[in-house]
Amino acid sequence: MKKITFLSSLLLFSPILVNTNIQNNSKKIHIQNTTNGNEVMGDITVTVDGTTITGYVSGEGMLKVNSNITAIGDLAFYNTPDLISLDLSQATSLTSIGINSFAGCSNLSGDIMIPNSLNNIGQQAFNPTQISEIAFSSTQIPSFGQNWYGSTLFKIYVPSNSKNDYTSALNFGFEASNVDEWSYDSAQATIAGDFSQIEIKPTESGSTTNKFTYSGFSPETITKFTNWSLVPIKQTTQIPEGLSISDGIINWNQVPEGIYTFQIKGFNLGNEKTSAEQITIISLFQSFQVQGNININTLKNQSGSEKYSINSQLLDPDQWEIVMNEGDKPDWLSIDNQGSLYWTDQCVEGTYKFKLKATNSSTSIYVDSETITLNVNSQQEDNNLNLILGLSLGIAAIVLSLISLGIWFIIRRKKTIKI
Repeated sequence: MKKITFLSSLLLFSPILVNTNIQNNSKKIHIQNTTNGNEVMGDITVTVDGTTITGYVSGEGMLKVNSNITAIGDLAFYNTPDLISLDLSQATSLTSIGINSFAGCSNLSGDIMIPNSLNNIGQQAFNPTQISEIAFSSTQIPSFGQNWYGSTLFKIYVPSNSKNDYTSALNFGFEASNVDEWSYDSAQATIAGDFSQIEIKPTESGSTTNKFTYSGFSPETITKFTNWSLVPIKQTTQIPEGLSISDGIINWNQVPEGIYTFQIKGFNLGNEKTSAEQITIISLFQSFQVQGNININTLKNQSGSEKYSINSQLLDPDQWEIVMNEGDKPDWLSIDNQGSLYWTDQCVEGTYKFKLKATNSSTSIYVDSETITLNVNSQQEDNNLNLILGLSLGIAAIVLSLISLGIWFIIRRKKTIKI
């Protein structure tokens, strides 16, 4: 009888118990931000148990570990030839790389930047691979398992004044000659490159020809570990899908029509720098153009004006500038902020070539015109031209008069003969 009562009570309250457990579990998962199952990281799909990568599923190329991962488990990528490169620049929570985690990854090559959070690299973690260089950013030296680096010694970069400590801790025959110190001078740090405006079409794919660089590091070769990103000027603006930066080169692939203004940001070995300059990408089916007369003729000591405009309503310029092809802009030549070009009666005889630059100051978008040629002719030349023209007309009138007179004379003579 007691058993029946106990079972009845359990059945009676079991729905409440089950419901409570479901609620608690969902809250726990949400708070810890854990994942169970498959997840895509870069080009590679992996299995994740909580916050630990436990194995390889599919894909070929780069593994890009995100900030939710705290560990790469033992044997996670053991003998995975499809793993080509490893990016840990965003793995800010990673604390452990397990035993044999990348062992036998015969095509794993390139450079690896170790995050400050890492405190353990397991034995034979990279034995063997084709990795050429690893850089550490923390003076808090992690523990290294036996033969963690494999049979081939690669180059290691460590922070200033920590070479001896790292060399001692690297374990089992790692030679000091393979360890170099790096330093960073934030006062000298700059992001350099071509910050000019770029016009593309929404159907295009392409990239910048020049690379952006991140200076301030010694030796300079340490800049190879820089991870790049695009930073919108306005918080409400997002970088569109199809626009990215990699290895200091801006890439675009079918970027939606619009105007995108941003800065360039570099992150390297725990240090980051955002460019003071900004760059604008204009994705339009029709390019902005300055419309107006590109060949102007005027007389010396005579004032005048020409009006210019932009062929698109997307750009409403509030600043206009004259940019001479050669030499300085003459004082008698000017343009207002509505696009009206003026020259005064002080204009000097000659030929002047220049471009007009129209800018929207709020977006920093600008448009350059074609080369405009302004010919200033002297009044004397114009008078000579009028004189020559007048003489020519006078001579033509005399010739016509003589011809008319001759014809009249012939007709008159015929009439006399008939009589």
